[in-house]
Amino acid sequence: MTSTASAQPRTADTQPVIHMRDIRKSYGRVEALRGVSMDVKSGEVVALIGPSGSGKSTLLRCINHLESPTAGVVQVGQHVMGYVHKRGYLRECNQRTLAVQRRSTGMVFQHFDLFAHRTALENVMEGPVSGLGESRAVARSHAEDLLATVGLADKSAAYPSELSGGQQQRVAIARALSTRPDVLLLDEPTSALDPELVGEVLDVVANLATQGVTMVVATHEISFAEDVATTVQFMDKGTVVEVGSPHDVIRHPAEERTAQFLANFSASRTARE
Repeated sequence: MTSTASAQPRTADTQPVIHMRDIRKSYGRVEALRGVSMDVKSGEVVALIGPSGSGKSTLLRCINHLESPTAGVVQVGQHVMGYVHKRGYLRECNQRTLAVQRRSTGMVFQHFDLFAHRTALENVMEGPVSGLGESRAVARSHAEDLLATVGLADKSAAYPSELSGGQQQRVAIARALSTRPDVLLLDEPTSALDPELVGEVLDVVANLATQGVTMVVATHEISFAEDVATTVQFMDKGTVVEVGSPHDVIRHPAEERTAQFLANFSASRTARE
């Protein structure tokens, strides 16, 4: 997609970390996103909640251009993701430029996708060494610090097969932070974990929030969203139904669809317990 609209980037003084306007994504006749807009400021934690298939994961993948929006523009920092400014217009960029732009985001997926033949330390070092050209000494020191941050300083020499699911996901979080991104994107980071391992991953994310790490988290963990997020965005059928503080959206939803989802979610969780 090539835009013929004038490309006027937002200035550094007014620009949030993420600026999205009217993002749409279609797969054939299926509209996964229907005009989603969102701004995320430095240090904010935005929790995306809603039923499966509501567009949460697609929205995250549009932020770092793993999915190319059908329409709309995503700006992360100074980068209009997937595009470059040429003669006052936006033009699609090549894959090399896109790879550089993606360094402004760190992505944590539902499944850990660690390199099985590399240790935890080597997994975290990979991005800075191969992607940023850092020396192995610098990358190693930073990776050791990150593993300590996620509570795995004693597991640096362990291979993924020697780690629990929760530990592997914590390594994946450290890996996502290794390139020093402007924002951390987490796509249902606990969905593949056994229930008893969920807490250790959520504790790491909560700790990052206290350190001022900017995050957008798609999650079904409503209590976590209420406790940690600065903003909650409820999505359904590819649209943003309601957005506000955790207290307002979760405790006192203004929209009937939000209230219905939370009531059904609570009833379903109670039945499972």
